Amino acid sequence: MSIGAIALRIVGALVLIAVLALVLYPAFSPKTSAPQHSACYIQMRQCAIGLSMYSADNDDVLPARDTWMDATFGYSQTNENFHCTAMESPGEYGIALNSALIGVKIVPDRDVALVFDSSVLTRNATAPLSSAPNPGRHGGYDVVGFVDTHVRAVRDEEMTALGKPVKQVSAPQ
Repeated sequence: MSIGAIALRIVGALVLIAVLALVLYPAFSPKTSAPQHSACYIQMRQCAIGLSMYSADNDDVLPARDTWMDATFGYSQTNENFHCTAMESPGEYGIALNSALIGVKIVPDRDVALVFDSSVLTRNATAPLSSAPNPGRHGGYDVVGFVDTHVRAVRDEEMTALGKPVKQVSAPQ
């Protein structure tokens, strides 16, 4: 066997190994994002449910702007529900209450965002939907909890449409 034939076989073997590595890498790579996304969905839903229960007990009005997490703690029963799972520091929350809903009577509506991933990281954050991280912190999506307590991932361009709630009535004076 000539040196050229041996070199050709070595190159062929290296190409085969490279192709196998490319094909098999996704199967063996760590998968941390899917469980993280699932936990964020669950926690956002717990926030939405807690706010919905609070408003049902308080004439369909949400808690005060700077105390919503504190006011709904009894409904969610754990502080972890107020933290986005993508936040690395325990002092960062990353979830905000939609400021457009403060002071209005809440009417259940599938299309009105209640709580959402926010770039405002403080506890009891209340902010407009425009404060959502761009790009979203969950694979380009932001997690949003709605007034009817369903949760879904929303792309950046969808957030502006969600920021215009139209089916609300003013809270009684």
